[in-house]
Amino acid sequence: YGLHNLPYGVFRGKGRSSNQRVCTRIGDFVVDLYELADRGMLPLELRSSSLNCFLAAGHEVWQEARHRLQQLLDVGTAGSLSQCDDILSSALHLLEEVELCLPFSVSGFTDFYASPYHARVHQFPSWWHQPLGYNSRASSVVVSGTPVYRPWGQFQTSKGPLVFEPSRALD
Repeated sequence: YGLHNLPYGVFRGKGRSSNQRVCTRIGDFVVDLYELADRGMLPLELRSSSLNCFLAAGHEVWQEARHRLQQLLDVGTAGSLSQCDDILSSALHLLEEVELCLPFSVSGFTDFYASPYHARVHQFPSWWHQPLGYNSRASSVVVSGTPVYRPWGQFQTSKGPLVFEPSRALD
């Protein structure tokens, strides 16, 4: 990732019981935005363990943060972090030394049927005329690589009685 594509996320030190902190990534490094916000260099909404406050802050705060962050990370500008060894030592971490976490709290989400196959047109003929959405559980939203435990339930087998077993599909 470079200056014009700075993704936001949340991290914590790998193998440590450190707190989660908001971050961005540039190259092979994670930049601790909590640290920079704590020093007054970025909006206070980034001084958090999740992106929820930052996301709720709105477009003006997002633009301000992105612009300021690009200034801080651009080696060619005055006031760049490249001239501040003490800040760099506490705010810059090698990607391999951190663990990425779920960046925001998910309370629920709406999913939409995206194709006639997904909508099973014979069951949902209205799909052709209006968007068809449904509420989904937030418990299935996890960080990549997290083991997913299938919920158990009762299912009718094709030729036999009801069975109680893990679901065969999550969505």
